[in-house]
Amino acid sequence: MMRTRIIIMWLSAALLTLFFSGCTRNGGADIGTRPTVTVSIPPQAFLLQKIAGNSLNINTMLPPGADAESYEPSMQAQRSLEESGEYAMVGTLPFEESMAPKLKNIYPQLVVSRTFVCAHPHHHHDEGEEHHHDHEGDDPHVWTTPRQLQIMADTLLQVAVRANPALRNQYVSNHTALSRELTRLQQQMTNDLSPLRGQAVVIWHPSLSFLAREYGFRQTAIQEGHKEPSPRQMADVVDEVKAHGAVAFIIEQEHSPRMAEALNADLQLPLIKTSLMQPDIIRSLYDLSRQLNSAYSKQSRQ
Repeated sequence: MMRTRIIIMWLSAALLTLFFSGCTRNGGADIGTRPTVTVSIPPQAFLLQKIAGNSLNINTMLPPGADAESYEPSMQAQRSLEESGEYAMVGTLPFEESMAPKLKNIYPQLVVSRTFVCAHPHHHHDEGEEHHHDHEGDDPHVWTTPRQLQIMADTLLQVAVRANPALRNQYVSNHTALSRELTRLQQQMTNDLSPLRGQAVVIWHPSLSFLAREYGFRQTAIQEGHKEPSPRQMADVVDEVKAHGAVAFIIEQEHSPRMAEALNADLQLPLIKTSLMQPDIIRSLYDLSRQLNSAYSKQSRQ
């Protein structure tokens, strides 16, 4: 009798083990069997995860909060490409441009794609304006509007399908849900930012060129490129803002927040802190647009 019970218990344990291991394989949760895709920045990883769920291993080259323009990938980050079937670049970042020509030689198995291609990055100041007005140059931050996030999501859907064709229908369904979420974001940001059309917004580093162009406000940047501004440049901005006004001062986590806070002690503008390199870019843009709207509303009541 005892022997019979032991056999039954052993068989039950064996069946449970087989059941759970089968669930892991079928659900795609086994990290060793999932296809691996590498992306450049946390917002890309966020969008791809929205589409693919847990069916892919997603490597990210830049950690949250890193400066996308000055970042140099570590050897460990680059080695992650060895296990990847595809590297989905943003397509506008300096480190991507320096890496791209070498990738095929080092990782011949790797498919390299771009989730956003901007042939002519925006030139942001009108002719005759001083250089710090709506500072231009090439702004690589192409993930700062819902319209551009939709372009990225469309491309990342293709990346996911290439990595795991068997889950195409699931990916398409998830992509549709993400598109609806981005449409709601677009509507909210249009409501929030339409009143700012023609208004100035001060920012330390010119990271919101695409957002400013999309919604019609003027980006007044303190920094030019990655050079620290001179005392004269900062004094010019202070004089301009005091003469003509501005809605708010946006400080990014990635760009000299202490210096920006010190400068704003003189400007006395509503201070908005944000980060364009956190994974949940949808939440970041919601929060940014609402804070800008709140700052404008308070200013207009004064």
